[in-house]
Amino acid sequence: MAVVKYSPLIVGASGSVQDTVFAKWKGRPYIRSRVIPANPNTALQQAQRARMRSVVALWQGLVPALTEALDDYASAYGISGFNTWCSMNILRTKIADALLPNIMPPDPKANPIEGFTAEAAELEGSIIVNWTVTGWEEADKAYMILLPESDLTYYAGPIIKGPYDGNQGNVQLLSLDPAETYTIVFSINQESSGRWATTVGLKNVAPGEAE
Repeated sequence: MAVVKYSPLIVGASGSVQDTVFAKWKGRPYIRSRVIPANPNTALQQAQRARMRSVVALWQGLVPALTEALDDYASAYGISGFNTWCSMNILRTKIADALLPNIMPPDPKANPIEGFTAEAAELEGSIIVNWTVTGWEEADKAYMILLPESDLTYYAGPIIKGPYDGNQGNVQLLSLDPAETYTIVFSINQESSGRWATTVGLKNVAPGEAE
């Protein structure tokens, strides 16, 4: 790599000419040889790309309130909410070998989610979700990601959000496929303290069936 100093007649250059590339690194111009990156397309590479596709697809299904919250969180570190989401959840997907995402990096100082349950409701295609959090306040919001599981493949589903009164909350998820099972990911934005409660995930939850 060669460092470049420009003159008043040539103030900058970018791009490539044949096998020479003009670029910048930390604001300093340089010239290097053009290199075509190798792409052996190994099984490990394919698996990592599949994780990336899943995580990006889920990001695209997030409601604006969540993407904006992630952007606000990530701005303190000089990165984007999208990059935070991807780095956090690609790692979790790799470890679990399944997509069970974090909505937001958890804060150990947040009030913990003490109870989170999900079970089939009497109404066909419905699931009842309950939780308990000490110190729940009116400004706090609960977020859920619903992921239907088909042939062990996860798809981005809707996000349900809203303030709930008191320390206990519950919501009934409607119009679900009674032949499916679902993963439900849950997190609380404790706006009153500026913290996010630990995300919780429940797998293989079946909705109510017709009697």
